[in-house]
Amino acid sequence: MKKKLFGLLMLVFSVFALVACSSKSELDGKYYVIEEDRNPFLKLTIVEGKGTVESEGTRNIVVNEELMTFEVSGFSNPTRTYTYLEGVLESDLGSGGKYYKQGTKAFEEAMEKYGYTEADLEE
Repeated sequence: MKKKLFGLLMLVFSVFALVACSSKSELDGKYYVIEEDRNPFLKLTIVEGKGTVESEGTRNIVVNEELMTFEVSGFSNPTRTYTYLEGVLESDLGSGGKYYKQGTKAFEEAMEKYGYTEADLEE
């Protein structure tokens, strides 16, 4: 009886652990502008639905994944829509519009395309 109870408790604990791990947003991470004529620079950081964007200073953002929008503090039109696909986030946040998530295949490919290494990143 004790083995069955222990097994059941372990199963319940495993389910809770899997649910907790899966709650991390796909958007969480650091996003860089990667272009031919200047070193890649950190544009956007997102952690748990909030973050910062570098646009004429540092601005706070709140992510609404359901509506696929950012609310950007200090912008005259604070609501900005976005799309995200396989490590590439596109939105009108100033200076470009295409941002590559560090650690993704898209990021690595963009870095290679323009001949940059991790040492070239500006934070």
